[in-house]
Amino acid sequence: MDPLRLNLKLFVTDATTLRPAELVPIFHGWIQRRELAPDLLIDVADYSHVVDGPGVVLIAHEGHYAFDTLQGQLGFSYSLRRANVGAGFDPALRYGLRQLLTGVNLLLHEPTLQGRLHFDLQRLKLQINDRLRAPNRAETWAALQPEAQPALGAIFDRGVRVQPDPPGLGLFTLQVQSPKPFAPSELLAAVAPAE
Repeated sequence: MDPLRLNLKLFVTDATTLRPAELVPIFHGWIQRRELAPDLLIDVADYSHVVDGPGVVLIAHEGHYAFDTLQGQLGFSYSLRRANVGAGFDPALRYGLRQLLTGVNLLLHEPTLQGRLHFDLQRLKLQINDRLRAPNRAETWAALQPEAQPALGAIFDRGVRVQPDPPGLGLFTLQVQSPKPFAPSELLAAVAPAE
């Protein structure tokens, strides 16, 4: 299985004083400063008026970043689309997490947001955005588990819990729960490319 189209999401635990529109100029600044290399950042779209929608989206050639409220859950997500990361689950996971965590780190250190945004750094939602190659069925998890469980365990911890959502019509989804919280910098070090 070669699921290059991964969606990764970290959930926000507190953003009560944050208006999503505040992210529009922040994301434009990231484009100007080329903050999320190697992704080529292109544009920002504000869908924050849509209930349970994509929120504020930063569009890149390789993937999309979003501060979204999909399924009623506020979070920051990265959707890997075209990046050339190599074959297999592990390279796609590491690239996607690197980009997601770099964005989270930038948000946490953004001067205009200081202290107003907090993430649950023990929980990750991972989806495969390819219904043909990864239908939301038990067979997909049976095929993916031998590669996914060790890859996630090596990044988070051997005690990481990985639970597939029930089969159904949605995308194949894994809920990842780490036994302990990690700082974004620790997770970034864990997914750094081998030298």
